[in-house]
Amino acid sequence: MKDWSPQAGYVHQEDRRAAGIVNTLIYTSLVTYVAVILTSLVSSDWKLISVTLVGGALQLIPFTLVRHGYLRAGSLTVVLNAICTVTVIATVGQGINDLALIAFPIIFIFSGLTLDRKYFRISVGFSLIAVCWLAVGDALGWFTPASLDFENSHWVVLSMVSALLIVAGIAVDLLAENMRNNLDQARQEIVQRQKAEEALQKSNNRFSLIMDATQDGLWDWIVESNDSYFSPGYYRMLGYEVGEFPMNSEAWLELIHPGDREHTLRVNMDCIEGITEQFEVEYRMKTKSGEWRWILGRGKCVERNTQGRALRLLGTHMDLTDRKHAEDLLRYQGTHDSLTGIYNRSFFEEQLMRLERSREFPVSIVMVDVDKLKITNDTLGHAAGDELLRETADLLKSVFRAGDVLARIGGDEFSALLPSTELATAEEITTRIKERLMNHNLMNPNMPIHLSIGAATAQTQDIFETFKIADQRMYADKAARKLNGSK
Repeated sequence: MKDWSPQAGYVHQEDRRAAGIVNTLIYTSLVTYVAVILTSLVSSDWKLISVTLVGGALQLIPFTLVRHGYLRAGSLTVVLNAICTVTVIATVGQGINDLALIAFPIIFIFSGLTLDRKYFRISVGFSLIAVCWLAVGDALGWFTPASLDFENSHWVVLSMVSALLIVAGIAVDLLAENMRNNLDQARQEIVQRQKAEEALQKSNNRFSLIMDATQDGLWDWIVESNDSYFSPGYYRMLGYEVGEFPMNSEAWLELIHPGDREHTLRVNMDCIEGITEQFEVEYRMKTKSGEWRWILGRGKCVERNTQGRALRLLGTHMDLTDRKHAEDLLRYQGTHDSLTGIYNRSFFEEQLMRLERSREFPVSIVMVDVDKLKITNDTLGHAAGDELLRETADLLKSVFRAGDVLARIGGDEFSALLPSTELATAEEITTRIKERLMNHNLMNPNMPIHLSIGAATAQTQDIFETFKIADQRMYADKAARKLNGSK
């Protein structure tokens, strides 16, 4: 069944209550109008009857407005209709100091119940205009109102006054009920607010304990005012005491490594300008002791203005230094020989394939083999053999250039890739190796190093064939040295 109550169609409790009050005022005023008309028929006061009929008919306007959801407009219409009706009734025959003084306070009570501040001021303004009209008109003789004579009044006049008093009683009762409802609602809101504040305080205490215990740093940045918050863990992460450096973006930016500063700032600005909603960036920050620590910065925009620019950013900073060191160690171990510290065979082969696809030709390859390593291991032990390999690697590192790739590719085999290098330059390098080798053996006669060396150059993309040629030349050098040694 469809709900035809005056409160139907209103979602909020306050609007439903106000709609009920307005409709009560309409119904009460209609009953009052009927009473006035009936009593006026006895005295044949046709002016009063006419005004009352018009006022009653006009009540259909606010009734319709309230039914269709226009609560504030309907409320104002009721009040203005009542003001106009009372004013006209006083003008055509009833006393200013009697009827109007009773009616206007009643109207104010109802308007205070149903109107917001703006519409209440409008109703007060109309009331002042009405009072001025009645006072000035009476004083200048524009009309002559008849005062209510309570001593000689007949029951008709008494009925009119009684109706107004009944309306006043209804208004006061509604006002008292509304005040009680407001007090109950305020009391409930206070209790709820206290509970919420207690829950927020507990949450803040828990959050503070977590932030104080964690090693990660929390930051909160108000962009326009440049006010920032750094958690205690943030300061400790960089070796500072809490509050030891200013809490703003300039202080943070100053601590970032110059090589990382531009990229880090750009990532943050992309989030501020609305290009991204959140970000993640790694960079180095200087600690109080001057050490550089790797930081993982995460951030997210939590508030923007109408133009889409960030008003507030929130995020965390995590110290990645230990993880970075571990990653660097794993990366080093994956590309370097654990005994000699130079590149291993895996990295050498990767670079060999890379150069095959590159434009760094000509590429020269130098192959080096350590002679008599097995004899050293068998006679002096593997520790002596390992030391022989390390000294060989050091000798070769002192000869090859920074851009060359020197690697240990087997037990006693070394090789070097020389990008953009002609064979003549490679042969000069092999000559320097032999010179360094001679000097080393003169200084270390008890532990000499014997090397077989071969070199070849690839002019175009035939680098693997060149590797074979360099290896063959190295073995040819080994054979020639054995032959010379046998003589």
